[in-house]
Amino acid sequence: MKLGKTKRVRYDAFSVVEKDGNEVGQKGLLASESENCQTGESLKTGVGVHILLRPDGSGYGIGNTTPVADYYFFLPSGESGKYGFVTKKGLVFLDNGTKPLSRYDFTVRTGGTLVFDSENNAKMAFASEKGVFLYDEQSGMVQVNNTPVSTAVCFFNERLFCVEQPFTLIYSAPTEPSNFECTVDGGGRIALPTEKGKIVALCAFKEYLYVFYEYGISRLQGAGSGKDFCVESLPYSGGRIFGGSVGACENKIFFLTENGLFAFDGTNVQRACANLGFDIKTGDQVCAHATADGKYYLRYQGGDDKEKGLVVDGATGQGYHSFAMTGLSACKGEALCYENAGFCRLRESDALPSGKKAYFTANNLSFGVLGVKTLKSLRFFGHGSARVFVSA
Repeated sequence: MKLGKTKRVRYDAFSVVEKDGNEVGQKGLLASESENCQTGESLKTGVGVHILLRPDGSGYGIGNTTPVADYYFFLPSGESGKYGFVTKKGLVFLDNGTKPLSRYDFTVRTGGTLVFDSENNAKMAFASEKGVFLYDEQSGMVQVNNTPVSTAVCFFNERLFCVEQPFTLIYSAPTEPSNFECTVDGGGRIALPTEKGKIVALCAFKEYLYVFYEYGISRLQGAGSGKDFCVESLPYSGGRIFGGSVGACENKIFFLTENGLFAFDGTNVQRACANLGFDIKTGDQVCAHATADGKYYLRYQGGDDKEKGLVVDGATGQGYHSFAMTGLSACKGEALCYENAGFCRLRESDALPSGKKAYFTANNLSFGVLGVKTLKSLRFFGHGSARVFVSA
């Protein structure tokens, strides 16, 4: 650029996703890398955390000697504030009103699924290598089925559905989550042999139960008695699906694959966060999701095996990278995690956890002009504090 000729470049907005030139118009500054940042007309800090308190005002801290939790849940005990969690090794700890917490060693593969009986009493269902267990405060932890089941569990049309590895669904009688006896109008099993790989997730969405395999999707019409159940295979040609990521939010089911994040509307699969860079671990992937307040939250493993976070708007399918949300889970309409040495609610109106920062990086900017440029000034308008680094 010749001296004496000045071209002023103005960006009216920030974006992490490019779409039709730019998500927010041609004058949006596009990030090459960002974390904990919401973008659009303004640049804002992403999802933060709010420490949860029990009804008596005390915290939910689990102490330094307690095993690290994989996910949390509130127990079906009204307003008592009791909770539980499952560790990464599959151990279950439940709050029985005293310390230490009650511990169950039956190697849970998934748990904290809320189910209801004929009198609308709530129970928590757990799937383990020893079978299915139900918990409520009156009966305690009770084993109701001794068939080893996988991580795929779902309560749909008043029945509890579980997966026997690798290709069989078992289901309870309606409004009887403890009754898996095979009868015409009661419990039963459905064999789903397929070349799509193992069943990795079940998801109730609209009027169907969707069955996710490693490399495919099927749809179960589960109304009426078992003899009326119908399974339909749906087209899918994408990469390997990671079961822990499958979750319904707004009018879509989101799921992570080896090729990125996808959104499924019950018929069609489309890429979500299309131009948001993903560094995903191949092979076995340990991930978790939660949905609340129209947001889809995801924790997954990157190519370096480190845990990463993602927050997606369920309506638009656009999202941003976030801190890795330890113990990510959802219960009673809340997205939960463990940060700042406490049990937390995830909310975009709250501050980031201690030690976490929000950053937005735009690399190799040409400013629409060839040749050498001279940077004379940077102007930002807004509230709060920020640090700006410029390098050539």
